[in-house]
Amino acid sequence: MSFNPVQRTDGLFTHQGGPGFAPNPKKELLLLVAGSLFSGGLFYEDKEARERRFAELAARVTQEDPEFVFILATYAHQVLGLCSGPAALLAHLFWWDPGEVGLRTAARVWLRGDEHLETLAYTKAQGWEKGRGGTSPRDMAHAMVYEWLVRGKRPSPRPRPS
Repeated sequence: MSFNPVQRTDGLFTHQGGPGFAPNPKKELLLLVAGSLFSGGLFYEDKEARERRFAELAARVTQEDPEFVFILATYAHQVLGLCSGPAALLAHLFWWDPGEVGLRTAARVWLRGDEHLETLAYTKAQGWEKGRGGTSPRDMAHAMVYEWLVRGKRPSPRPRPS
């Protein structure tokens, strides 16, 4: 009898060659947000690769389960005291489905007067900004979100999608 039975790993191994286990996308996003201050490279992953992985995971999880992203952004900001990760998650919520979940998240992530600028900076880094060669908002809802990020809670009466 063995107290530590060998589990199936589906061919995944750790750096040292031991059995490895891949987290599902939600767990991977949680680990990435909670364990990263988004400043520089890590031992096994450079900054650009980590940022790409974050963007891909955030996009996937936001589309599959926006409520999970709401909970993760709120937890990371209010409990862990992080700023950049929650702001970036909020940007994904606004981008993929500008609506009620994004607004609830904004109320819990944008607590100081300047915190919306982190979200705006992330949208610009992703190329989601409006005009000047950037990706134009997909529709009126996205144009309004961008206007809100730039001007505050009172967007211009007629935001202009480019």
